[in-house]
Amino acid sequence: MATKTVRKFTSDQACRSHRLTSRAYQIVEYGHESATSLIEAFRKIKGTRRGSATDEQQDSLRATLVISRACIDSCLKHLFKDCLVELIPRDESVKKESETFVERALRRTDAESGIDCRLLVLQR
Repeated sequence: MATKTVRKFTSDQACRSHRLTSRAYQIVEYGHESATSLIEAFRKIKGTRRGSATDEQQDSLRATLVISRACIDSCLKHLFKDCLVELIPRDESVKKESETFVERALRRTDAESGIDCRLLVLQR
């Protein structure tokens, strides 16, 4: 491995305690803890043995990647879900793009129904 230690997880207190970002923060924090544990398990399994990693060791590294990817995915989903509700009414460009996104999504799922997608998007 290129580094001997895993970077410490740090974040601004505002991110940790703000009601819109606290869930996303928790996800990143738990994901970091899990990934760190898996890397430590890899190091323990590998020990001082030189050479390429065994299948078992590679599985530990693969699990680290899977956990990290799932953490990022879940964090972003929570940020979008929790923050967009407040961003849409405040920013005209965000509002316009969200309406376009929903309209396209409705058209894809219900193109034959004759529903006025624009009308559905604008009803809040």
